[in-house]
Amino acid sequence: MRFKISPLISVACLLVTLGCWIPTAVAGSTQDASGDNTISKIDFVEEEGFTRIRIHCERKPMFTVFRLEDPVRIFVDIADGNISAVRNTLAIQNGVVDRVGTLQFRRDGHIIGRVILGM
Repeated sequence: MRFKISPLISVACLLVTLGCWIPTAVAGSTQDASGDNTISKIDFVEEEGFTRIRIHCERKPMFTVFRLEDPVRIFVDIADGNISAVRNTLAIQNGVVDRVGTLQFRRDGHIIGRVILGM
């Protein structure tokens, strides 16, 4: 059986993911000399009618979001995103979002922190 997710659920999931910046740096602190935007934690909150996935970053992120099919996944690529503190998979398994994972890679000499939402 092939699992299909409705476009409305996908858009809702994207919207809550995009609005997730939570500053964790203390006012007046200096940015890491490497330019990394440290991602300190990824968590989620179940709310009426949706799941809010929060990505806690050191500073406001620059990111790209895209979706792949078969299986359905949503990718959030965070420029200069250092995900070393959040290497564990987060199991949500609520019928819409199954798991949230991370991947670190380099593109054009810059690090990218990828957050993957498995549906």
